[in-house]
Amino acid sequence: MADATQQVTSQIPITSVIQKNPRRVAADKAIAEKMRQAREEQTSQIPITSVSQKNPRRVAADKAIAEKRRQAREEQTSQIPFTSVSQKNPRRVAAGKAIAEKRRQAREEQNKKLAEANAVSSPL
Repeated sequence: MADATQQVTSQIPITSVIQKNPRRVAADKAIAEKMRQAREEQTSQIPITSVSQKNPRRVAADKAIAEKRRQAREEQTSQIPFTSVSQKNPRRVAAGKAIAEKRRQAREEQNKKLAEANAVSSPL
């Protein structure tokens, strides 16, 4: 028993080229041209200034909403108490000073050793 798809495809010759109906092609072109002209007429009838204008009521409402949000933010931030700008941990400050002092002393010792080495190596 032969497959149904093989039977159908075997009846269509492979070399045949599908040709378009020239009348149908011309009719499609005419319809497309009419549609293009109709679109151009519609867009030319719309005044350009009306496209860019905003609704004044909507603009006023947007400004009012923005003002309410700004006031709400200010109220929220003003409720936070400030005791000082920034408070540092006194233990950390003391430790930092001690580390800086040790580094300064180590630098001084290193400079002394370099000066002694330079004096020994180049006697005048």
